[in-house]
Amino acid sequence: MVESEFKVAETWDRTLELGIKRVAYGVLLGSVTAFVLFRSPLTRVAVSSFGGGIGFGMTYSDAKRDFEKLRPASPPSTQGLTDSLSLNN
Repeated sequence: MVESEFKVAETWDRTLELGIKRVAYGVLLGSVTAFVLFRSPLTRVAVSSFGGGIGFGMTYSDAKRDFEKLRPASPPSTQGLTDSLSLNN
């Protein structure tokens, strides 16, 4: 395997690990908060789901940033090359 493939694999591993933890912690914290503050089962489920969604959103934003760091630099611009080719015609 190439070194870049190892970096991508490590990033996926870290993302999945953090994702599982953050969603679980979000649901747990949301459940405790819902249990303390609300009496309706539907409201408790909604608040617990909201906590899981926050955990998922945090994971998504961190993963996006981590994968953008792995993206190679953009290729050099070919604008100058196409301009010089059109002048030669």
